[in-house]
Amino acid sequence: MASRAALAPLPPHLRAINWYPGHMTKGLREMRARMRHVDLIIEVRDARVPLSAVNLAFEKMVHYSGKDRVVLLNKSDLADAETTRAFARRIEREANAAAKEAQSPGKTRVYLTAVEDRGALKTLLRGIKEKALADPLRYPTLTMMVAGTPNVGKSTLLNSLRNVGSGKRKAAITGGQPGVTRALSGTPITVVEHPKIYVLDSPGIMDPSIRDPEQSFRIALTGGIRDHIAGHQNLAEYLVHALRCRHAVQGISDVFEIPANVLMKPNVRISAVLDHVAKRVGALERGGLANRDRAAAFMVQAFRAGRFGKITLDLMDEPTPGSVKDEDVPAEQVGESVAAAAEPRA
Repeated sequence: MASRAALAPLPPHLRAINWYPGHMTKGLREMRARMRHVDLIIEVRDARVPLSAVNLAFEKMVHYSGKDRVVLLNKSDLADAETTRAFARRIEREANAAAKEAQSPGKTRVYLTAVEDRGALKTLLRGIKEKALADPLRYPTLTMMVAGTPNVGKSTLLNSLRNVGSGKRKAAITGGQPGVTRALSGTPITVVEHPKIYVLDSPGIMDPSIRDPEQSFRIALTGGIRDHIAGHQNLAEYLVHALRCRHAVQGISDVFEIPANVLMKPNVRISAVLDHVAKRVGALERGGLANRDRAAAFMVQAFRAGRFGKITLDLMDEPTPGSVKDEDVPAEQVGESVAAAAEPRA
C-alpha cells in the first residue's frame, strides 16, 4: 500500500483546477432548502478518491441536519479492494466521531457498491426498508436524497436502486460527462412501493475551495471535472506521475507495451510516452505525426475503464481534507436553513 511519503512533487505547470459552475451553487442551495423533508442522505463517492471527494460545506450540512447518512463507495470494482475496505472503516469511524463532537444524532454507515453489483444494492435497500418498517409512525413514507461529486454515478445508481426495489425502468437521466444533472429533482422518484420509499436526485457538487493540485487532478482523472477544462495531456501526465509514485505502472506497460523500467525513470517525458501511445493506438496525423491529445484521451479512458488494474488514487495515510468545525467553513456556505433542517419532521 503506497504512502504519502512516496509522492514526488507535481510538475509546476499542473496547478489546481478550479471548476464550480453556477448550477452547483444553485444545487447546494436547493439541497439545503429540502433537507428538512429528507429522512436519509445517500452520499456517493468514487472509491478511487474517497477522501478527495469530501466537500466541507456538504459535510457540515449533514452533521447539522441530524440526519442519518449512507456513504456509498461506488465503482469499488475499479479500486484496490484492500484499500477500499480500509477507507470504508476509516470514513465511518471519522464521520461518527465528528457527529458526536457536533452533538448530532445522525449516524453514518459506509457500503461498497458497483454498477453491476445488484447484491450490494439489495443489501442497501433491505437496510433502508428495515429502517422505515421499524418506525411506521415516523416514516409513513421515507425520502432519501442522493448527493456526490459530478459523474460519480449518482443517477445510474438511482436507476439501479429503482429497478432492484420495484422492477421499474430508469427515471434519472445519465451521461458519461460531469454536469448532466443540473438541478435537484422536483418530484421524488419511487424506489420501493411498500413501504413507500422515494429518492431525490441532485446535481453533482464540488468543493469550491480546492487548493491542492493533487486533489483536483484525482477528481478530474476519475471524471469529476470536464476533460477539456483539465486538459487531456495534463490528465495523462498526472496519471503517469501518480502511477509512478505508487509503483503501479505495470498496467500501462502491459497495455501499451512500454517497458515498466522506462516509465519509472525520473526523467521520463510525457511527450515521449504520448508519442509511443499514439503509434500503438493509431492516433496519427498526416505524415505519421502523433496526435498527443488523442493519445492522452485514450490513456485517460483506459484508466477509467480499469484497463491498468484496480487502482486507488487517495492514500490511507493522507489526512481527510479540512474538518467540519465551525471555524473551518464560513457560515454563508452552509446557510441559515441548515439549523432549521435539524427540526424533526412533522
